[in-house]
Formats: sequence, structure tokens, C-alpha cells
Amino acid sequence: MNVIVGLCIGHDMLFQMHSRAPVTTLIVKDRVLAHNPVGALYSNYYKRKLIK
Repeated sequence: MNVIVGLCIGHDMLFQMHSRAPVTTLIVKDRVLAHNPVGALYSNYYKRKLIK
């Protein structure tokens, strides 16, 4: 079992396509947080967005 953390979506799909073991994605990079996949977990970024 492979758990992918922090790959961008394109590389994520390529890894899943070529992997011989089952794959699941835990965290994916995004442009909103400047490619910092767990930045939202360590900050109040989304909490501030929801309050507005």
C-alpha cells in the first residue's frame, strides 16, 4: 500500500498509473497555499476564509 503525500495532481496520477501496489492520496499540493500541502493545517487560513 502506497500513501501519497505532497505530490501535485499530475505526478500523483502518474505514480498511481505505474504503481504495482494499491495507492491512496492523503494530501495534494495546491496553488492557493503556494504548493504547501499542509499549510492550512498549521495556520488559520481556511478559518479566516470561512468567516468572511
